[in-house]
Amino acid sequence: MDNLMAIGRLDEDSEGLLLLTTDGKVSEIMRRKSVEKEYWVQLHGQVTEEAIERLQRGVEISLPSTEQHNNHGSSMMYTTLPCKACILETVIVEAKNIVTAKVQPTRQETKRKKKFKGACNKCGESGHKAHDCGLNPVDLLKTKDDQKTLRMALPPGIPPSKRSIMRDETRHGPTSWIALTINEGKNRQVRRMTARVGFPTLRLVRVRIGSIKLNGMAEGEVRGIDQSEIIQSI
Repeated sequence: MDNLMAIGRLDEDSEGLLLLTTDGKVSEIMRRKSVEKEYWVQLHGQVTEEAIERLQRGVEISLPSTEQHNNHGSSMMYTTLPCKACILETVIVEAKNIVTAKVQPTRQETKRKKKFKGACNKCGESGHKAHDCGLNPVDLLKTKDDQKTLRMALPPGIPPSKRSIMRDETRHGPTSWIALTINEGKNRQVRRMTARVGFPTLRLVRVRIGSIKLNGMAEGEVRGIDQSEIIQSI
């Protein structure tokens, strides 16, 4: 479709609602600060009320600088606007018959493999990539050959992630879920906010933009939006 554009951003490692339009005016309306964006966020660790209150008041985060005269890679500090935040109740969900076995590399392949020198996008530590990080949000329940039954604590309506990697909560610690509603959309803002209060983001799902809700839509599912939904969102 000609001139199709996304309204706002949704990072590659995030999930949920993404609005598409061919109307630039609609895009401008839906990106206004008057339009709320709600995210359900899984955090590493058991989130505290103190952290929730800090998020609600606004926190100082580091953002990539957009000034033309600054050096590449420089950053600037930004204080987020007050927002809505609360802890979500979860239920235990089991995903069965998940194949997660990995083929062990040969000694020659191990020798040829170069060590990753960058930093992980999840935990910030160097030496491994995000998909190998121990902070990935899945709990291994039991094993039969290469078939796994995975048990996860999820908010009602949120399915198990297809991108998840095995996680042993005994080893890596507990996780928790929060709802975060903001009126702005800075670069990786939600992830930067939760990291700032001491709880890195493991999984991020956008469930609402204005009055338009995810409502259990499957990954890759598409539906049309009528004019009344846009008006209600303003």
